[in-house]
Amino acid sequence: MNKIPYLTLGGLAWLLVLATPLARGWTYQDGDVLLVFRAPNADDVEFDIGNISQFLGQSNGYSAPVTGWDLSLVTSNFGPTPFSPDSPVSVILVATTAADSWVTVGGSVTSVDDVTVSAYHSQIYGVIDAIGARPVSYNVPPTEPNAYVITTSGDQTSLASYDFIVTDGGINAAFISELGGNVPFNVEGVIPATLGFWQIQPANAYPNPEPAATYVGSFDIDANGVLIFVVGSLQPAIEGFTQQGNGGTVRFTTLANGAYSLLYTNALGGPISTWPVVSGPIAGTGGVQSLSYTNAGDTAGYYGVVRSP
Repeated sequence: MNKIPYLTLGGLAWLLVLATPLARGWTYQDGDVLLVFRAPNADDVEFDIGNISQFLGQSNGYSAPVTGWDLSLVTSNFGPTPFSPDSPVSVILVATTAADSWVTVGGSVTSVDDVTVSAYHSQIYGVIDAIGARPVSYNVPPTEPNAYVITTSGDQTSLASYDFIVTDGGINAAFISELGGNVPFNVEGVIPATLGFWQIQPANAYPNPEPAATYVGSFDIDANGVLIFVVGSLQPAIEGFTQQGNGGTVRFTTLANGAYSLLYTNALGGPISTWPVVSGPIAGTGGVQSLSYTNAGDTAGYYGVVRSP
């Protein structure tokens, strides 16, 4: 008699285990934007943040925070200050379809070309598609419904990691920042970073070069992990200057977020980041703003405008 309750409870517990739904990862499909955080000798943190359409067709000056990802998942993987200057955490955003791919481009690159049809499908579409599809097909346990933390070495699930896929299992590890050598530019930026976002298409152009790719906008991520998307230039452009005695008013473009400050120096020679702030900050509006400064009798001076996120 004493065994009956024990067997009944055991059977009930077994049934409950079977009834617990298995964790499901993202439902990746062509056109989804993949946001990847990576660092040497660390697991990759990967998010599917939704369809590329959210970043297309926006007017110049548009900016918005990027959602659909979890900052705490990044900090728990890389440490509490993953975006500090001495922490080598990089960010990459990519998306692909059979007709178009979108990739971030780091550094001072101002032009990107489309690629041949064969190179597109083998080197860009195939690689990005694998980044999105493999976590599910290799049964990687999802960390969140749209996120994975994937080991880059040591077990079978590492075959689904960004690092493994783009380097072809480590063969092209020296070119990991260039999508494993599949593109001739750097697709990642060490945080804090500003990355251009380009649309690349397969092209049948002959003779070379292929047509120019299309610039979509840029992603900016600061030391606090704030990620925003911007259409147009992130940094302000000076539109005009009006002299007023020993000073003047500088007019400049702004985006509808961030803060803008006026810098001034009477002697060139150092980087603009060392120039004193003499006016501002003021909030960006998406239109042209202005700031003024009287230069206290200098016979000549130099002005600059900077934006902070």
